[in-house]
Parts: sequence; C-alpha cells; structure tokens
Amino acid sequence: MRERKKIFRGDRLREMRRKRQLTQDELAERLGFGQSQMNKYENGKSDPTPEVLVRLARELEVTTDWLLGLVDDPTSHLQERDLTAMERKLLSAFRRGDFKELVRIAVDHSVASS
Repeated sequence: MRERKKIFRGDRLREMRRKRQLTQDELAERLGFGQSQMNKYENGKSDPTPEVLVRLARELEVTTDWLLGLVDDPTSHLQERDLTAMERKLLSAFRRGDFKELVRIAVDHSVASS
C-alpha cells in the first residue's frame, strides 16, 4: 500500500503560532481541542480536517493555502491578477501615495455609477 503524501505544513502552523505568541495549549483551547492534538498537527503526526484547517487559518490570520504549503505569502488573499481595472488603478495610486488621484478615481466612479 502506498503511503499518503502529506500536504499540511505543521512547521508553518508552529511558526505562526509562535509569531502570535501563543502556546500550543492556548491555541488549542481557542479552537476547542487539546494540546496533544495541536502537537500532532505541528509535528506532522496528524492532519487537521478541512474544518479545523479553516479555523486555524482564521485564528492565526493566514490563508489555508499557506498552511498547506501552496503559497509563500501567509496573507496573500488576493492576487493582483484577480483585481478589476479600477481596483488596479486605486491600488497603484495608493502605492504611489497619490491620494488626490485616489479621490478622483472614487469620485469618477461614484458619478459613473449614479
């Protein structure tokens, strides 16, 4: 029988838990299970259910994709390619610190939507 490939990254769970200055016991209590289960997740002895994975991600303010090792940025909820043209314009103006342009875009959009 083939061994199942692990995709959950317990090391990332441990990293973010420590970054949030939580003990295994504290995080486990917040999520409604015991410290020993948290230890199993972090050490790769057990994978969380999809429901627990989502709860872990929410509690640690990261994406499930990051906990699974699918992306490198723990908080990358949106990719720029997923933004509309207007959202890209707003983001670009914001990154440049061009707040007059931000207001202009918002006003133009507001007028066009009326």
